[in-house]
Amino acid sequence: MNRPPRIIAPLLPVAVSMMAGIATGYYHPQDSLITLLAAIAVLAVATLLGRHPRWQTAAIWLCCAVGGHWLAARQLQQLRTPPRSHDLIVCSTPVNKGKTIVMDALTADGKKVRLRMMYGAPVSLGCGLHVSAAIRPVGYHPLYFDSHGYCGEVFAGYRQWHPKRVGTGGLSFLQRTRLRLLAVRQQLLERYRLSGIDRDVYAVTAAMTLGDKSAISQDLRETFSSTGTSHVLALSGLHLGIVYWLVVLLTAGRRHSIIVQVATVLAIWAYAFLTGLAPSIVRAALMLSLYSLLAIGHRDKMSVNALAFAAIAMLTANPLLVFDVGFQLSYAAVLAILLFFPLLNGLVSPRFLQRHRLVAWLWGMAALSTAAQLGTAPLVACHFGHFTPYFLLSNFVVIPMAYVIIMAALLLLATQLSLFATLLSATVTATISALARMARLPGALIDGLQPSLLEVALLYVIIACLYVLLRNVPYHYLAAYRPAEQK
Repeated sequence: MNRPPRIIAPLLPVAVSMMAGIATGYYHPQDSLITLLAAIAVLAVATLLGRHPRWQTAAIWLCCAVGGHWLAARQLQQLRTPPRSHDLIVCSTPVNKGKTIVMDALTADGKKVRLRMMYGAPVSLGCGLHVSAAIRPVGYHPLYFDSHGYCGEVFAGYRQWHPKRVGTGGLSFLQRTRLRLLAVRQQLLERYRLSGIDRDVYAVTAAMTLGDKSAISQDLRETFSSTGTSHVLALSGLHLGIVYWLVVLLTAGRRHSIIVQVATVLAIWAYAFLTGLAPSIVRAALMLSLYSLLAIGHRDKMSVNALAFAAIAMLTANPLLVFDVGFQLSYAAVLAILLFFPLLNGLVSPRFLQRHRLVAWLWGMAALSTAAQLGTAPLVACHFGHFTPYFLLSNFVVIPMAYVIIMAALLLLATQLSLFATLLSATVTATISALARMARLPGALIDGLQPSLLEVALLYVIIACLYVLLRNVPYHYLAAYRPAEQK
């Protein structure tokens, strides 16, 4: 068996350096002008080191770290600047939290705030409000609110707000586009409600197809979490890949046509905006866009370099995303898949897999799930304190079901036929039932894990050593000892 090709990803250390600079810039912010001048100075030194490639590379990495520091400091300064307006536009679905409802809102000058109101207030996505209550900095979970771009929060009592028509002239083009497509999403969600599916089916379908998780109950969240399948509820490359596949199918497979690829990229980003621009879906959209552009030149291959490019682009737009759990899990999973999947999948002879299609599919699913788990398990233990040993079994159930659910949901939206509503309800119900049974298996959830940052880093060092071992040891011995009929 041939050894896998060497991974060449010059953008990966650039992205890592940028992340390190962002982390230092967040916890130890400096004057943004001084940091910017330092980045320019380091870049100038790097250009003078052309005859010393190693020193020049180190200088470029240092420049990226200083640039990340500057981006983080600038973002923090913008978040700490109080908004100039108390006119708000609701930009998310209000969620019932007992006596209050909680939602996101944009001020008329484009600042994002967390808005709390007394339960029963007649507000909905897209409506305008004038709030007389003060907008205060968020005093809890600062990493979460900073990484999601909140500049503060406001609680509006009964007499502290009134409806008002608020213009969108102060919003950016992206914010206005997102608001319009979120309104379209509300219409699509209403079509789901009118189809007659029950609450749990609606909640899972809305999350898996349109990125709206507001209807998911705590019991459903625990079922998916305890079986290691929460990733199917968070829109990612799996969901966007299905959209990409549908576009390619509708264009008769003409993947190398410029017009087809432009249409594909537009469809990808329209879906990303429609579903709320979660970090995982933006990452997938960036990678698929790059994949589409490369397909024009017949260089259609996902790579670590493309993943690093997507990370650099996202962190340039919002540097504090590096602290977002969804961002971390998404990139860790895809990086592990790109590195480990070819190695794990290559442990079995390609000729053998070509002759046994079912075995090839099963082995590919196992290799893909194992690779993703290697990348995300330390982070899941750090953030959520648990590990799910039956992740292979649950993914064998939930991933094929996800394809059926998404296809049935899209057909239901397009036709409103009761046949597709029945198929959707049966598939979602069967999936929830199967996952609930797995969650009750002995040892289905190892809870109480709270590794420190140092322990998480050591776990990733061990995983990196495993990668080196798989890359260098098995291919030498397997080629020598594999039976002749499997070579």
